[in-house]
Amino acid sequence: EEKNATKIVGNIQEKRNLPLGLFLRSLGIHELGKNVSNLIEGKCKTMEEVFGLTESDLLSIKSIGDSIAESVVNGLKENQDLINNLLQYITIEVPQPKVVKDGPFSGKSFVFTGSMEIMKRNDAQAKVEDLGGETPSGVKKTLTYLVIGGDEKGSSKQTKVEKYNESGADIKIISEKEFVEMVGE
Repeated sequence: EEKNATKIVGNIQEKRNLPLGLFLRSLGIHELGKNVSNLIEGKCKTMEEVFGLTESDLLSIKSIGDSIAESVVNGLKENQDLINNLLQYITIEVPQPKVVKDGPFSGKSFVFTGSMEIMKRNDAQAKVEDLGGETPSGVKKTLTYLVIGGDEKGSSKQTKVEKYNESGADIKIISEKEFVEMVGE
């Protein structure tokens, strides 16, 4: 019993130090997912800086649009008391500057949809970033590749890509197998 209690207390203590991006994601604020929280983490080092963000500050960050900026700023304001209470128990880790790697995927972006069968989604995203590419959380007109895993044909992401392509975008839709061949795994 005592050994389990010690282990539980240790696990809780470990979780008291969180990277800024992870803490922001955990707040459950609409539109504040992995991609947006990572972008904010790249701009801000403290929660005070995050609370000071305006919609125009967020709009100046590539790939953050009007509705996302408004949702994030309003969500932070509405939850400020709760966040301040949480910060009494949590230490925000100062993010290390993210090194943008130069590589064969520089300037290219990949979004994954469906269940990945050959490579785990996190591994695939890490591979893209290692090769200099980006892995945004959603489909945009500027996306380079939509990678479809398993039998995910006809997903909402694919439908969105097809509509963008009809209006002049040039997003390539490839299978997971084609992606794996691209990265040489």
